[in-house]
Amino acid sequence: MIAKSLIVACILLLLTVVVALTRKYIATRDIGFIWLGVAFAWPMVSGALHSVFPSGSTFAGYSAGTSYTLLSMTLRVIELALQLVAVFYLYKNKIHPVISRDLPPNPAG
Repeated sequence: MIAKSLIVACILLLLTVVVALTRKYIATRDIGFIWLGVAFAWPMVSGALHSVFPSGSTFAGYSAGTSYTLLSMTLRVIELALQLVAVFYLYKNKIHPVISRDLPPNPAG
């Protein structure tokens, strides 16, 4: 019963974050929010990969434990790299804001 409640809570929280990121992207058109959404969804993809390669399987001659650790660390590195890309996009757009072409030019500058 507790496990089902935790699964439902995780799904609801994930959907809440997806809706918030989607709304923020629509409001700002900042691609960094798309990257952040991809980085946020990556743990679900990596969880699916863990189920494809069960903990008892071996890879490239490594023991089962080492293979599982390598897979886990590789997936974690990918997750952190996606988060870093999102942060760079969001940071870049904060430093250099996009100038709208609909606005008249600034006479002072």
